[in-house]
Amino acid sequence: MGIFKSINRILHIFYPKRCPYCGCIITEKDMECADCRGKIPSVFAMRAFVGKNPCVAAFSYTGMFRRAMLDFKFKGRKYYSAALAQPLAVCIQTYYDGMDFDFVTAVPLHKSSRRFRRFNQSEVLAREVAGILEVPYAELLRKTRKNQAQHTLKRREREANVKGVYTVCAKEELKNKKILLIDDIVTTGSTLAECCRVLCKKGCFTYCAAFCCADQKINVY
Repeated sequence: MGIFKSINRILHIFYPKRCPYCGCIITEKDMECADCRGKIPSVFAMRAFVGKNPCVAAFSYTGMFRRAMLDFKFKGRKYYSAALAQPLAVCIQTYYDGMDFDFVTAVPLHKSSRRFRRFNQSEVLAREVAGILEVPYAELLRKTRKNQAQHTLKRREREANVKGVYTVCAKEELKNKKILLIDDIVTTGSTLAECCRVLCKKGCFTYCAAFCCADQKINVY
């Protein structure tokens, strides 16, 4: 154990851990810097429906939360997932109070996108949340076709763009199971709604959550 601690200290010197929200160097034990910790709101961003399924998001896709997500996704800062999962888990526990989920899963990436990014940010986040909630993580969905990036499309085009690109690959029996489906960002809700549609064909009940909400023009409740 002493050897591993020494190695971690050396790595921290050359590759210091950073606050996901502002980028400043923090200690190995911290999730974020004290400054940013004080700016994290206790009131969460959104409750909505994606299709017929409820969805919650911890924060609006602005400011330090937008920065954290962009760095997490595109700068390879996979370790941010531990810090980002904490408020998301609290958001889920608040809005889905008392819900006994059977599985946590994530919106999948196409294999080519996964190779390019080296990891699926939604899956990494979902696995962290599953650990906090003490619910099993299961890979339930697969993306079978690479489609156009959702952020490049207008609102009306997004629903058609995701139609038929996801399939259920679960080894587990899903009938009557409660599934928590996690994504990084929810915009129009089209991606989550399509994932829910294919999951619900298996007879399960799907509830959604995301770290950020980029569009408040969803059916908020």
